[in-house]
Amino acid sequence: MTVDELLDSVTFRYNVPASTATIVSFFNEAQRELSPYFDVECTLEATVTADVDEYALPTGCEDISRILELGMSKNGAPTDRYDYDRYSKATRDDYPKNGKGYYQITNSEGVKTLVVYPVPTSSTTVMSIHYKRPLADLSASTTTGVPEFDSRYHMGLVYYAIRELAVMGDTPDTLQADYYSQRWNSMVEEIYRAKMRDEVRHPRRRRDNRQWHGAKRYVGLEEPEGGGEV
Repeated sequence: MTVDELLDSVTFRYNVPASTATIVSFFNEAQRELSPYFDVECTLEATVTADVDEYALPTGCEDISRILELGMSKNGAPTDRYDYDRYSKATRDDYPKNGKGYYQITNSEGVKTLVVYPVPTSSTTVMSIHYKRPLADLSASTTTGVPEFDSRYHMGLVYYAIRELAVMGDTPDTLQADYYSQRWNSMVEEIYRAKMRDEVRHPRRRRDNRQWHGAKRYVGLEEPEGGGEV
């Protein structure tokens, strides 16, 4: 559904005086709540600089906890998607710094940057970062825009906006607010269940079983969100 169609759906169900900008701001509030379920996966490929180990995070990647994979091309320009050495998430204080890794530092102004080691030695090496970013905000001035998540759940933005409109002003419409709050909550629960089913059917990593390999792990464990260094 486009922003225009979403706005029409709101007006059809609950026609009260409200600007387009106000209603779209409610759409964006709803998207921020849904973003953990529908984060957009992106890949950035960029040539590194020899003898430089610190780089800006990709646009929309506010923390290294959002990085899914990071690799460096093995011999200059990569020839295919497998022509990379995989780097593991690490910490700034790892010592000695064995293997290949990356971590995060934060300066006095709160700006986070990505650090890789060992330090790149060639300016023909390509760094590939696969990461998640939040859903992009919708715009009140670009009403042909479409939300970036599964269209089956676009109506959730309508339910959320009507709930917020119903509680505005000095005399909230609690009946409508409660009804559309239930519609919103039911959809969020449905999205959560669908995500859990999908993760079971299509796990990102193979499940580890220590009995298969003498208690030696062959797959790294998923790290918790917010694992960046400061």
